[in-house]
Amino acid sequence: MTALDRAIGRVLKVLDTSGVADNTFVFFMSDNGAFRLGRKGLDIGSNEPLRHGGVTCWEGGLRVAAIARWPGRIKPGSIIATPFWSPDLLVACAKLAGAKLPAGVVLDGKDPLPVLTKGAPSPHKSFFFTYGRHGALRMGNWKIVREKPEQAWKLYDLTRDVAESKNLAAERPADVARLNAEYQVWLAAVNRQVR
Repeated sequence: MTALDRAIGRVLKVLDTSGVADNTFVFFMSDNGAFRLGRKGLDIGSNEPLRHGGVTCWEGGLRVAAIARWPGRIKPGSIIATPFWSPDLLVACAKLAGAKLPAGVVLDGKDPLPVLTKGAPSPHKSFFFTYGRHGALRMGNWKIVREKPEQAWKLYDLTRDVAESKNLAAERPADVARLNAEYQVWLAAVNRQVR
């Protein structure tokens, strides 16, 4: 982490000293949370208070911190809790570079720049996740998750329970059904693209 911190610092210093910092969007993030697979000596990170870790669809695997810098556009020291995801960065970079995204290709990303610069709400209705046999969908503050397709969905209110400790599926079957319907829409779209 120290080496990474120093390397990023050197990049930012070069941007500052060369006079291009104000015209450069910098974004740094992890691809997943710390691994929590029970491997002695290897899984030393912590995702507390989030549940589990990398290569899962629990919040400890999905939710990661990120740092953005864009002088004059992103307020220094601001904290943005509005969710977006890595596919959004493709859209942002294309927009900033003036590049056209390919026509006829369905992209999961949407422009996150209004979220970062103006505090706009998320451009996403929902977020769809799969990894191996795990699956999850987040819509607003509600999330369904399961570790195997044959399991019933578990339901969590991420506003009140970011640790995913209280499964509300039995109490709120209509919400499970609503989120599952959205999950099926995403799944069908992915399957169409894979074929």
